[in-house]
Amino acid sequence: MSLHKTEKSLKELHKKLEEERMLRELPGLVAEIEDALCEQDMASQERQAAIEDSLCELDAAVNK
Repeated sequence: MSLHKTEKSLKELHKKLEEERMLRELPGLVAEIEDALCEQDMASQERQAAIEDSLCELDAAVNK
């Protein structure tokens, strides 16, 4: 094999190895994203509950 073909093969091998490494990391990244979204959802629910409580208090105060 010529030197050029060897270099090209090595580059292709490095590219494939990098793609495989990224695929192995993907489940961990997905889990991190899911955790972050869950935390955001919980925080949004807490804010919504606080707003609803405030509205109920305001309604009660207005309709005394």
